[in-house]
Amino acid sequence: MKFEKRDNEYILGKYFGYFLMLIIFSIILFFVLSFFKKIPESWNYFYVFFMSVFIVLIGKGIKFWLET
Repeated sequence: MKFEKRDNEYILGKYFGYFLMLIIFSIILFFVLSFFKKIPESWNYFYVFFMSVFIVLIGKGIKFWLET
């Protein structure tokens, strides 16, 4: 038996969870960097979020490069 609807929901939940954990990680990273004054005062959350996305993309790129 194949449940295609459940498979689609599983994939959607997996991506939603991944995105939610990226947001939580970025929030924690923003507060830690702000607390230790390691980022400029003019930066807001979105700079740290895009920095986190860039780190994820580098990791995915390295994983892809190593698998080929």
